[in-house]
Amino acid sequence: MSKLQRSLYQVPPSQQRRLAAALLLGIVQGANAATAPPVVDTEPPTNITIYDVNSNAVVAPLIFSAPRPVITLKMTTEVASSIVATDSTQAGSPSSDTPGYPTGTLGPMAPGRHTITWTATDLGNNSLSVPQYIDILPEVSFGVDQTVGEGTTIQVRVYLSGNAPSLSDTPPTAVNIPFSINAGSTASDYTVVTPSPLQITAGTTASITIATGTGNSEGQFITLNMGSPSGAIAGNKISHTVTLTEANLAPIITLSAKQGGAATQSVTTGGGLVILTASAYDPNGDSVSNYDWSASDNTLVPTAGTTSNTFSFDPTGLTPGIYTTRLTVSDSNGATSTRDLLLRLYTTAPTLSATTDSDDDGSSDSVEGIEDDDGDGIPNYLDAVSNPAWLPGWDLLTYRADLKRSDSFVSGPITFSWVLDSVSSNRVYYPLLLATEPGLKLSIGPTAFASGSNHGRIDTTAASLLFGSTPPENLVSADGQVVDIEISGLGTTGQSVYLVIPQAAALPDVSNFKVMSAAHVWQDFVNEGAGGRNRLLFAAKESDSYCPKPAGSYTIVTAGSNALISGVSCIELLIQDGGPNDYDGKANGIIRLLGAPFVDAITNNGAVLTPPDFSGPAEGSVESINKITVTQGGGGVGFISLWGALGLLLAYAVRRRL
Repeated sequence: MSKLQRSLYQVPPSQQRRLAAALLLGIVQGANAATAPPVVDTEPPTNITIYDVNSNAVVAPLIFSAPRPVITLKMTTEVASSIVATDSTQAGSPSSDTPGYPTGTLGPMAPGRHTITWTATDLGNNSLSVPQYIDILPEVSFGVDQTVGEGTTIQVRVYLSGNAPSLSDTPPTAVNIPFSINAGSTASDYTVVTPSPLQITAGTTASITIATGTGNSEGQFITLNMGSPSGAIAGNKISHTVTLTEANLAPIITLSAKQGGAATQSVTTGGGLVILTASAYDPNGDSVSNYDWSASDNTLVPTAGTTSNTFSFDPTGLTPGIYTTRLTVSDSNGATSTRDLLLRLYTTAPTLSATTDSDDDGSSDSVEGIEDDDGDGIPNYLDAVSNPAWLPGWDLLTYRADLKRSDSFVSGPITFSWVLDSVSSNRVYYPLLLATEPGLKLSIGPTAFASGSNHGRIDTTAASLLFGSTPPENLVSADGQVVDIEISGLGTTGQSVYLVIPQAAALPDVSNFKVMSAAHVWQDFVNEGAGGRNRLLFAAKESDSYCPKPAGSYTIVTAGSNALISGVSCIELLIQDGGPNDYDGKANGIIRLLGAPFVDAITNNGAVLTPPDFSGPAEGSVESINKITVTQGGGGVGFISLWGALGLLLAYAVRRRL
């Protein structure tokens, strides 16, 4: 075998075809050298045509709906069954239109407009690119119901689950949401200011304005119904009830912190003033007249007093650690609410990589930094979830190991390639997102934040140490961790809202859902059953590994029981603000829940109980999440992690402030 033959043998088959074509062209050119100059291909392909599964040319955007946080699309059956490029040489000799057949699954993709850029490259390395558009419609839902005072102006908000593709048009095309007043509404003195349909022209939310008069009676209500939207699909909350009251309702507080102009709960000693800002909404329309920050950590010396809606301090010289800021506000009729916010103080910010993208959202860790733009307690560089009603409940995991964002393949004389312009993170396992109702906000709870967690769960041991309370003898949480979250954005103080808690694996045995009480004691979840303000519900995961949506198809556990049967993979809680399962113990428009299903460490004949592995979709990889071996032992301590040790150090400093 000659040296040339050996070299050719080592070239991949696709390149062998190109090289052979080039050699043949050279031979032909050499044979005609005396009569014609060499032919050099400088002409790019003149046309690219994409065909669907029915062999129709794809000319308009493909439209899909997103009833989940993200969707995936199969290339062959949903995006492009085949693709053809027409090419010719400078001499006018056309090549055959050999179709290429793309394969694989695209994603993950959130609602919005996505662009696939297709490129065809010929043997002369000339290229032609064309776009293909994919529109993914978001869900639209009403926010949670409200209770308001008579004679107030109400904002009934609707929320998109993500971006609407039509808002990317030039000019933008509004999302239209028709609505009507339900005939069963009992209130009579009101005016609907906003005409139907409501339009969303930018962003992901808009509101219907209703002015109420004083001629209504206590408990009368107005119910709005949603019609069929355009530019979005209807979500699972398509009605909204406003209840009118003569009672004096407490204001609802929202807190945010900034340092150097950036929103964050992680600050540095040398980063300049830390400024907290409060906004307060009063359901009665009363003015909020008094602000009191004096209950904040006494080492935080205010630079401008403690009686305005802002609180600022200079962190220079402070010891790194966790600090509590606390605000109490009162309205003009004396109703009060209290809200606190924890801050993590560093001497210097952690060093983040300029080449690593930990949350796989397209921006490097150093670019995103430790700021927290959405205020959920997770720093930007680890937070790829933008919808406030969803929160990661686990460490970052691969969603689908087989997904493609780009690909290339050779078909005849043409090399085809494609790239998807925008995708969601593939490092968030979306079926395991904790979820609450649209319009509400989920954040990691203060105990998880204090322990250093970057998701809505915490090691059971660390939580127990921080609260100074251990579970009953021989009980352990089903996977060694407990959910610790905060829900804000309620329509009124004292409201009950839903929280969905997916399980990584089906519960291995009969279990009891336990929560931390306001008295810092592990107790059974108080379940009032159907019609109650606090409920325990369960369901199996659906075929795509997701749990049903909040307020979806769940089975209610009988009142007075907190038992969950073996095999349960989805838990839903209805939790009352200030109720027995809210561990801040206050009806303040903020719900804090710390809890989990607990199992008996001693099974039949003392056998060891081992929760099964978690398995993702069949196309993806199988992952084991926080798998523990449950053995006999006091206090439910399955294992102690690094954060458990940290919790031990922080227990006495933080516990009294939670």
